Amino acid sequence: MPQIVGASDRQITAFNRFYTALLRHEMGHYAIGGETAFAIDYELTAMPPMQTCAQLEQQANSKAYKRLQESYTKVLTYDELTRHGRLQGAVLKE
Repeated sequence: MPQIVGASDRQITAFNRFYTALLRHEMGHYAIGGETAFAIDYELTAMPPMQTCAQLEQQANSKAYKRLQESYTKVLTYDELTRHGRLQGAVLKE
């Protein structure tokens, strides 16, 4: 996360508002990542036994990569909807 050094009181106040909004925005990304990790873990632990390690590896990777692609799409949508945090106040106007 960014830091501010050598700024006026007015700049510090503006930066603190920006920082709070940016943190809120980034926590949205964090939540998407957490949901993805949970979904992958859930799917992998629910997998049935397989005949071979290669088959298990292929199935596990397929499930995980599918969830990762869904997550990537969610992240892109989130950034599009928030205009990369701008609509949440994560913008410095000075």
